[in-house]
Amino acid sequence: MKKQFSYYDYSPVLSHNAVYNFIVGGRGLGKTYGAKKHVINRFLKYGEQFIYLRRFSKEMSVKGTFFADIAEQFKGCGFRINGSEAQICRNPNDEKPDWQVAGYFHVLSRAQGMKSASYPKVTTIIF
Repeated sequence: MKKQFSYYDYSPVLSHNAVYNFIVGGRGLGKTYGAKKHVINRFLKYGEQFIYLRRFSKEMSVKGTFFADIAEQFKGCGFRINGSEAQICRNPNDEKPDWQVAGYFHVLSRAQGMKSASYPKVTTIIF
């Protein structure tokens, strides 16, 4: 029997159309997984981008595994991390795959260096 993975469902919270949504809870409840699923769906459907924000550089050391637990949910798509960008490709098996920036990885402790940077397609920040 295959284990069913559950994750936090953001639909009820997002239905309120609030400017800010804060989800707080224990570890391992699927909050990050649910957020990743939400931003990937928004990118694939509308081209919206996201920022994955952490406090310190050390916390960002695992960014290489950002898509590892969720890629299977999006069959036919390719996922990769390229520097500080999360990239998704709808045609990963083509001769010339079209990798597109779906999101960015940033650290608050380096925020001063990001002053004046523009992210017009970013609609979600995962912190």
